[in-house]
Amino acid sequence: MVAAADKMHTRLFFERALRGAAPNLPGATCSSGKYPAGTWFPRGTDRPGREFARNLCLGCPVLRECREWATTSCTIPVGIVAGLTARQRRELRDQQRKAVPA
Repeated sequence: MVAAADKMHTRLFFERALRGAAPNLPGATCSSGKYPAGTWFPRGTDRPGREFARNLCLGCPVLRECREWATTSCTIPVGIVAGLTARQRRELRDQQRKAVPA
């Protein structure tokens, strides 16, 4: 029972976190309703879950637009966005900042 309650709490938390945080990209796999919001937020040790979410993103028809947003404006601190982990998004943002002359 605890596991089910924990899953429901996690799903609700991330559904609320995503409202207004993600761009409106018609046709995006993540907003199609085909997969629950928690799909993009696998637990840290869930490598198969991360790969599943990543592969869904990589096959998304709006990946390019999403990746642009994910590496410039994304404020979602965890999970898979545009096929990237939070760490990968931070690293790309840092690289982009360093590449821009001051």
